[in-house]
Amino acid sequence: MSLYDQTPIETAICDAIRSANVSKNVWANRPRSTQADLADFVVARVSGPIRALTGKDTLGECTISIALFSRNVSNMKNSKKLSVMEGKVDALLSVGYLGDSLTFKPFSLRVLGDSDDGNGYHFRLLNIQTYIKNLPKTD
Repeated sequence: MSLYDQTPIETAICDAIRSANVSKNVWANRPRSTQADLADFVVARVSGPIRALTGKDTLGECTISIALFSRNVSNMKNSKKLSVMEGKVDALLSVGYLGDSLTFKPFSLRVLGDSDDGNGYHFRLLNIQTYIKNLPKTD
């Protein structure tokens, strides 16, 4: 069991992605069914453990996985849209994010690649190592 709650971290990163206009459709978990009329959507979640770097829960780190989904065009990957979305995430992460109670400062971004999801979308998977200020504890 983790000492830290990933839900506030996922909520904050999803809010940051929305406010950066990467997509209006951002979730921490992919919906079982996706509306066919969505041009794009994002799934952003904590991937793996949240580790404290200090003894006072003031600074920690975790990996955040971000999957950028773009509807295929003429049954082909919409590379341009995925690149625009990635650029917006990169711009957001280059400055960090100051939320109401959490502050993120990414220190490593890896693009893991693109893939077809088999449902009319291609996605680009990003892994971000980030520092988090004010770690949220579980109850």
